Amino acid sequence: VFSAVDDEILKQSLEDKNDQSNRICISNIIAPGLGIPIDLFNNTDGSWEGYVHMSSDHVMQFSKHIVYQRRKSMKSAVEVACDEMKKKHTFLMNEQMTRFQLTIDSRNERIKQLEEQLENERGIHKKQMEALEELHLADAEECEKEQRLFFENMLKAHAEEVKALKDEMKNAHNRNTELLNMYVSASCDTLRLLEKDRKNNL
Repeated sequence: VFSAVDDEILKQSLEDKNDQSNRICISNIIAPGLGIPIDLFNNTDGSWEGYVHMSSDHVMQFSKHIVYQRRKSMKSAVEVACDEMKKKHTFLMNEQMTRFQLTIDSRNERIKQLEEQLENERGIHKKQMEALEELHLADAEECEKEQRLFFENMLKAHAEEVKALKDEMKNAHNRNTELLNMYVSASCDTLRLLEKDRKNNL
């Protein structure tokens, strides 16, 4: 029922003499193909009648106009598809970069916290070592060495994770760029085939 109603509305819309789609069709296809002056349509408020002298040249010209408009529409569709693909690619890349940046920022914040924690631990440890230096010098030096190694390994591990995230983002960018180039190449091949078909039909 919904489709039937929609179809009826479409049919009724064609009854409007000022319908822009009808005027474009008349201006770009009907009038040039049949050799009818376009001013006759533009300057006439009501209906009119006339005779059109038809020949094989007129029929061929009319066919050329229809084929041209069809190919022009196909070309526009390809251009729109390419534009949408580029927009989607840009959106995906921005989304990925935002996600990766948030991850990197989180890692950097964690590293900063660890560095501050390390600095605080060093300060506390230094005071403790000053008070107990004479009694526990050897044990204190060993403990400090172990703590330093622990935090250095932790910072190194975080740095490697950040590097891995950056490498992953770069690889994702390269993959998306490759897909976009393949799509653009396929679109160009389609346009070349259409151009070849047009030349063969001339």
